Amino acid sequence: MQVGRKLSMNIPSVSSWSNLSEISDASVEDIENRTEDEISSLTKSILNSAHSDFRTTILNGKLGSDLISKSLGDSSFDVRHAALSYACASLSSDEVSESDKEKIFVSFSKYFEENADTCSVRESDLLRAGLACLFCYFSGCYSEKDPKRQAAFHKIVLVMDTLRDEGCILVGKSLAILVRSVSYETASELCELSMRSSLDCSKSLQRRRSAAAITSAIIKGLGQTCALRMTMVDNLRNIFNDENGEIAQLACGFNLYSSVCMIAGRSFEPFMFEFSPLIFCAFSNASAEVRDSARIAQASIASSLHNNTITFITPALVQGLTHKSWQNKVRSLVFMGDLSTRAPGFFKRSIPDIFGPLLECVFDTHPKVSASALSILRPICESVTNAELLGMLDLILLAIQYPQNKTEECLDKLMETTFVNSMDAPSLAIILPIILRGLRERAKELKQKAATTCGNICALVDDTRDLLPFISILLPELNKCEEHSHPDLRKCAVKAKESLLKGLDDQNLKGGKSSSSYICDALEASSIKIDPVVLTHVARVGGWMLTVAPLRMPPNILSQDICRELFSILEDSLDYALIEKVAEDAVLAYKGLEASSLNDAAPKDYIVELEGIILAFAGRVLLQRTDFVLERGHTYGIVGQNGTGKTTLLNRVAKKDISNFPQDVSVYYIQHEILSEKQETVLDFMLSSVPDSVSREIIQKTLFNVGFDETKMNGSIQSLSGGWRMKLAIARAMLWDADVLLLDEPTNHLDADAVAWLIDYLKSLTGTTICLVSHDYDFLSEVLSDVIHISEKSLVYYPMKFREFQSLKPEIVAALPSPSNAIMKEGSINSKNESTSTKQEINFAIDNIDASHIKPVIFPVPGNLEGVKSRSKVVMYMKEVSFRYPGAESPILKSATVKITQNSRVAIIGMNGAGKTTLMKLLIGELKADEGIGEVWVHHNLRLAYIAQHSMHHLEESVNNTPLEYLQNRFYQGRDREIAKRSSHNLSKEEFAISRERGNICEVVGRQERGKHLFYECRRSGRDDHDTDWEMLTSLERKDEYVMKMVRNFDEKLKAMQSGMDLRPLTKEEVRMHLENFGIDEDLAMGKIKRMSGGQKSRLVLAAAMWINPHVIALDEPTNYLDNDTLAALTNALALFKGGVIMISHNDAFVNKLCNETWLVGNGVVNIQAIAGKAKGMSVADRRALKKGLDAEEADLKEVQNNSKKTAAERKAEKERIKKSKAPIKFK
Repeated sequence: MQVGRKLSMNIPSVSSWSNLSEISDASVEDIENRTEDEISSLTKSILNSAHSDFRTTILNGKLGSDLISKSLGDSSFDVRHAALSYACASLSSDEVSESDKEKIFVSFSKYFEENADTCSVRESDLLRAGLACLFCYFSGCYSEKDPKRQAAFHKIVLVMDTLRDEGCILVGKSLAILVRSVSYETASELCELSMRSSLDCSKSLQRRRSAAAITSAIIKGLGQTCALRMTMVDNLRNIFNDENGEIAQLACGFNLYSSVCMIAGRSFEPFMFEFSPLIFCAFSNASAEVRDSARIAQASIASSLHNNTITFITPALVQGLTHKSWQNKVRSLVFMGDLSTRAPGFFKRSIPDIFGPLLECVFDTHPKVSASALSILRPICESVTNAELLGMLDLILLAIQYPQNKTEECLDKLMETTFVNSMDAPSLAIILPIILRGLRERAKELKQKAATTCGNICALVDDTRDLLPFISILLPELNKCEEHSHPDLRKCAVKAKESLLKGLDDQNLKGGKSSSSYICDALEASSIKIDPVVLTHVARVGGWMLTVAPLRMPPNILSQDICRELFSILEDSLDYALIEKVAEDAVLAYKGLEASSLNDAAPKDYIVELEGIILAFAGRVLLQRTDFVLERGHTYGIVGQNGTGKTTLLNRVAKKDISNFPQDVSVYYIQHEILSEKQETVLDFMLSSVPDSVSREIIQKTLFNVGFDETKMNGSIQSLSGGWRMKLAIARAMLWDADVLLLDEPTNHLDADAVAWLIDYLKSLTGTTICLVSHDYDFLSEVLSDVIHISEKSLVYYPMKFREFQSLKPEIVAALPSPSNAIMKEGSINSKNESTSTKQEINFAIDNIDASHIKPVIFPVPGNLEGVKSRSKVVMYMKEVSFRYPGAESPILKSATVKITQNSRVAIIGMNGAGKTTLMKLLIGELKADEGIGEVWVHHNLRLAYIAQHSMHHLEESVNNTPLEYLQNRFYQGRDREIAKRSSHNLSKEEFAISRERGNICEVVGRQERGKHLFYECRRSGRDDHDTDWEMLTSLERKDEYVMKMVRNFDEKLKAMQSGMDLRPLTKEEVRMHLENFGIDEDLAMGKIKRMSGGQKSRLVLAAAMWINPHVIALDEPTNYLDNDTLAALTNALALFKGGVIMISHNDAFVNKLCNETWLVGNGVVNIQAIAGKAKGMSVADRRALKKGLDAEEADLKEVQNNSKKTAAERKAEKERIKKSKAPIKFK
């Protein structure tokens, strides 16, 4: 017998079920008062004792008085187990001589003769039972036919008559090893006699229970060949089926059933489930003795259940839950709750069958039933393994308890959740009531959400067999939805039905060949002869294991599992090798495989190996039943079309919440550059962001290696450019030293030198597994060792460098998103629109674009700017401006002079940290130039749209709103709330308090142009509302900073009035039409922002920025994080835009396509250069200035400030002055 290959598959013990005496007649003396440390200390002292001391005690006739003997009667199971293990090891030592064995045998016999009285307390019961078990073990060392072994058997049988129920159970399990020492006739006679005593109502309860234990021990010892087992089963059937039988007889039957379950174990298992429904419905019996016996019988079932047979108790549970008596319902609920806590991984397979009756109990009218059901609802739901459902379990439970209020919210959450774990039958059962509730509602919107959710969830099912239990429930409701009058609901219902019925052929629907039949066929082919009842049970167990095994489980592993399970039932009648052959044949037939498939695969050095993962986001399945594997030390690049789930996959890997992800593997994710806005130095930030074990010196050295000098280390994070912040993020990742490093678009914001450094760094990480996403093909070709292509919801692996992959699959690479491909798409957009009409050109319509291919972006017409009659006129400029960040040693910009017109197409370029973003922020007013150095001027009515590097981050505050609601909230009352949040516009609490001090300016209420100057009407605190002052702008600029914030806010208000924003209705239709111009259709506009992809969010940011009809657009790194189609649409929209454009970009193709001028920033200097082939001709104003002998640049700046609207009198006076200053005009 190959005992070493057996596995213990029993359910872990629970205190309330491990002790039958506690269930039947527990007393105060049984309560444990010691701490865990005290018990642990006692256990260690037992195990550390000398074996010779214990043997000496026995040889001296002092058995029962020593520490080890007393510990056998301890109330703690751990102590008893340690003592018995120690004692068995002591008596089986090679140091025990034959003469000592004889003395030990005599000592045990003498002890039992001297202690033949009935045990009255638990301690003595456990002590005597422990010594009896030890005596059984010691006697088992003799040969099977040795007289001493036979004498020990009879001695233990007599001892069992003196034990209570718990002691009888313990000894009965040990007695089974001595049964074969007596003749079959003797054992059978004793078994029959004990069986009659156990069912004799005239006997005492203790005598009946000891007789039942003896009966069970003999049946277990004789095994499958024992004919008396069937006699006992027949007796139990007669008792349980006799409706007119005595109540006491029923209690006797329950007691015998309990003993044989506990002692005979798996040899009785084929019959245990036959009687279990009766047990679960006996708690409403009028007899207290029957109810007590039923409780013990139910506890014995729980302790006898094995993991792979838990599902077979489901019919009894359902019968108890649906019984009319509340007592039976409560006991079934308690049993079910404890079982789900003890073995959740195996119990969950019963959830599809028991969840419906459980919900009926939740809403039961009896308070005890509903309270019990609610108390176990959470632990039962927590037994499912889907991480996403567990994350929203609170909402699911609320939706189950309060369906009228929480169903829609729960459906919304299910639609918005990113799923990375597949759905199985237990997970489907948990959310089925919510989906059904939605499908049965009257409202079309709720029905549609439920149908959509149903389709999405069914699409996540890995094993289509898991859908079978739900088809008959969901299909009729979906058929009703398919007949609904609304086409959208009908469409959703059709999709849901396709997902529900996917992969299911007629054979599946009809049931096909049962899995248990494969076990039966294999047993018959092997010519094994076993009892028909046992054969049926063995086939059920093996068939169940075939059914629930994962589809991708290797056949050799599955056959080993089935073999071990069947052997534990049939071990006394069959050889292990024979059962192993049966299991292998059944698995091969079930899977349709050849015998060669049982060979073990070669080991692989995978740091991550996940089979059959799924990925779903915003109601859309991105990956379905595909493997995700990462080999140690490799660098993987994930490529695929936009929206296929590249970034979403990295997010889930970073969180390690994919089912079976190895938790001991450390993962670090560089998602974007550092976004901290705290007032802290780079070094302080790093000290708080890396492991505590990393010293300050190591941090400084790492920062130095990345490129930070002392000045930058001690400078603030706010002074860092996007490129330097990305370097800081990489430095932080270096110090975490993770097993797996994830990077999403790491070259964003990096200049060429920084990209080269990053390539060298990644190549140096030979022991780290790297997985990254990037659209920079040159970068990928340098660093990748493997390519993962996302295609058709699967991960396809190419163990080769990117250039090799490009050569092998040129058609794939050509279709992948990249900036250069986006520019090519933009060219095709333009070619499609060359024939558009004049009206279409004015409105920037791009009607010829195939909406299914690239949704266009259509910028609005800027409109006229007061006093500016030509688009070539300067509308904003900087002159001799310098700027130094606080704490910096030198200014980042010195004497910078630039200008912008509505014809401008400017790209600000330069190295990381050169000051590109600083220059842009100074120009648009987000930063203020150093006091007294230079001048920044912006036309007072200029409308400017600024899209920063991280413009999508402010959407995070509104992810639960729809795009329509976002625009309505942002531009409420005609004002852009995002502009109002800027530091240049938003008054701090201190500034607001100063404005309320008496005599200070508290509000700007008007503006006038008087000649060449602007005057603002100001109201002061402490004065009447009509008592105002008019002050010149130059005067206001010299006052406190808060005054200019009020001026800027008032200017924004006037801009809104001039652009019509204050009058533009924020109605649903108006906003929807505006969003449609940016490729956001009605479905997206009415859905929540968090369901949108990255490209769709980018379009929403553009739409919000363009609501004001700007004259100039400023974009900081606009190509970062844009998908291919959005970049193509943006490029086309900017090319057609009738206003000015300023951008910062490292994308040469994007810059060359759109811009005609670059501002090269470096060493604090701004050099203006025309792009080759796009140099502008000299303007009329420049030629006029040149003719006058003036500097064209200076004349431009002067002209724009003087280009103010004059009164009729001023224009007449100017004409007269010019006429007098000129000589008479002569004509030839």
